[in-house]
Amino acid sequence: VEQAEIAREEGNAAFKSNDMQTARQRYEWVLTQIPLNLHEDADYCARARPCRTSTLLNLALCCLREEPVEAFRALELCEEALDIEPENPKAMYRKAKALIELDELKEAEWELVRACKLVPKDVAMRKDLEQLRTRQRDGVAKDKAT
Repeated sequence: VEQAEIAREEGNAAFKSNDMQTARQRYEWVLTQIPLNLHEDADYCARARPCRTSTLLNLALCCLREEPVEAFRALELCEEALDIEPENPKAMYRKAKALIELDELKEAEWELVRACKLVPKDVAMRKDLEQLRTRQRDGVAKDKAT
């Protein structure tokens, strides 16, 4: 787990310097090093779960920031993170962002509302929820006009 944590930090540094390719490579490597389903050791899992969850979410963010956007891959990564930590607001938020990219607006709204309930003071989440609702209203109005 120590090597995986070091590699995740290297990925974080690459991400911060806008080197998405290196960040993705480091994050992908981390995920190969810490499979949760093969270990029953409670101590190992207690250390590996946060590292794996964080890495999944960081890789999902890379998928959402790169061109072309890999929304479906980001969605899969967020769902795996939510399998590990069902109440993780960051996973809900990034899942919503992926769903928006996939034009699954109702499900995205549901995820954003869940995330906002867990982190009510998060300005970015609230702003994205309001933008999504505006987009939905505009879409309904446009449909009625045609």
